[in-house]
Amino acid sequence: MDTENPGDVVGWTADNEMQIRVAHVFAPDGGTIIRIRDNAPAPWREFQRWGPDETFGGVAGFMADNKGVWLISSVGANASRLIEVDLATGKSKVVAEDPQYDVGGAMAHPKTNKLEAVRFVRARAEWQLIDKSLQAGFDALRKVRDGDFNVISRHLEDKTWLVAYVEDDAPVYYYTYDRATKKAALLFSNRPKLEQYKLAEMKPISFKARDGMTTYGYLTLPPDKEPRNLPMVLNVHGGPWARDTWGLNNEVQWLANRGYAVLQINFRSSTGYGKAYLNAGDREWGGKMHDDLIDGKNWAIQQGYADPKRICIYGGSYGGYSVLVGASSRRRTTKSGMI
Repeated sequence: MDTENPGDVVGWTADNEMQIRVAHVFAPDGGTIIRIRDNAPAPWREFQRWGPDETFGGVAGFMADNKGVWLISSVGANASRLIEVDLATGKSKVVAEDPQYDVGGAMAHPKTNKLEAVRFVRARAEWQLIDKSLQAGFDALRKVRDGDFNVISRHLEDKTWLVAYVEDDAPVYYYTYDRATKKAALLFSNRPKLEQYKLAEMKPISFKARDGMTTYGYLTLPPDKEPRNLPMVLNVHGGPWARDTWGLNNEVQWLANRGYAVLQINFRSSTGYGKAYLNAGDREWGGKMHDDLIDGKNWAIQQGYADPKRICIYGGSYGGYSVLVGASSRRRTTKSGMI
């Protein structure tokens, strides 16, 4: 081993020569420190420091020449951006950004390490191409299935890709993709027994909270039932620094199979939507964060999906806290709650 943890490092990143050269540290004030070194024998030095109000999404990798890194950071912006930072000068430039949604990952060539695409998780996962030569390939992949795809492995010469498709009403399907012919061949699904069933679709939704803030989430309706006046479960995610995403959810499918509509709300303080959305939940446990849940429930009633007399609030972690708030006499707006 050429590196020993001094006690405060929570993550390491190797360069393209497999030398550990970046250390990710949580600062005592809740912020982030990035340390770097020029090579394995060289001493570590502090390179970047951010306060606790900034979002750090990690080191996405080293540039092809190992002279710079790609960082996912919200410094100077509302949402986390992918920035390219020169290790010698500290100068940075923005590679990809969205005014509201945080960067969710990046894709680089397996041999040249050239940055090719950046991923954002909006209502669904979307790719922003940096290397436009991949446009035809990505267009072809979008036509294979109506799911969110991810290139999870690649031939070293980049002739063949292994692609996974995440869907809301099906298991994960894996394909090989031939870049020359632009043809995809199905390999398998991760849960073939599910293929015989008609599963429920998850629909992205948004509504205005009582203070005018646009709030986001997902609504799943039971298949083969009229989507009117259904019993509904308000399923609250934990964290609260987390978020629900589009895709197959075992718990949601189980509830929908039993005839329930399932509403998942990414209330203020949820991650992925930028700092303003995240920080809108500061000191609002049981306050505006819970108002978002109530307003979402009322939206579902107004749209005709939910029967107001048959709504349950359910969750664990922060979701369990929300159940207790919802069961209190002052805030009770559902018929039942379950932790």
